[in-house]
Amino acid sequence: MRKTAFTLGILLVSGWAMAQKKINITGKISDPVDDKIIVVNVTSTDVIAENKQEHIKLDSTGRFTVDIPVSEKFNWIIAVHGNKRIDFMAEENSRLTVNATGAYFDTSAQFDGKKKELPVFFMKYIKEKGGIMSFLKSGQELASLEPLEYEKAIDSLVQEEIKFADKHAATLPKSFVPYWKENIRFAGYDARLNYPAVHEMIKQRTRNIQEVPAANYA
Repeated sequence: MRKTAFTLGILLVSGWAMAQKKINITGKISDPVDDKIIVVNVTSTDVIAENKQEHIKLDSTGRFTVDIPVSEKFNWIIAVHGNKRIDFMAEENSRLTVNATGAYFDTSAQFDGKKKELPVFFMKYIKEKGGIMSFLKSGQELASLEPLEYEKAIDSLVQEEIKFADKHAATLPKSFVPYWKENIRFAGYDARLNYPAVHEMIKQRTRNIQEVPAANYA
């Protein structure tokens, strides 16, 4: 009985190890401005010891490689070099290559490889619309508007993002498009929930507000 339980334990652990999925990224940074690149997977909802911020040393030619354990089909990856940052989504089991120039890391990065479609889309997103961080920042800035104006403006902002996804839908994995649209809609709902307090902070020019007027919830 003890032997059977022990064997079963080994099989379960082995099965988990074999089933564990990852994203592999290999790249080269020309004229690097730092001796490392930082890569972070911020999507995983599971606690995985290996799924952490990775400080990856560049070799003498500016090359690097990293395996990122994942627990989701689509993963939000942040890559930082120097003071430049890119945010992109990548599918599980992607094998990506990226080439970039150090000083222009955020706009020069070019992706290729297996399941490259999502990173390629997100680089277009960065170049054409500023990327997801620009969208979130725009939502915060709209909070300076009065309630009725804000509601119209945030709806318009969300619809612009959805139209951009639809524009590129043919180049993306079929299941990603509805997934991404729901993320955008959720961000819009989250912005609405935070609006009353953020609006008051902007009006009072301080984060230390004592109360939120009822009018902010109109």
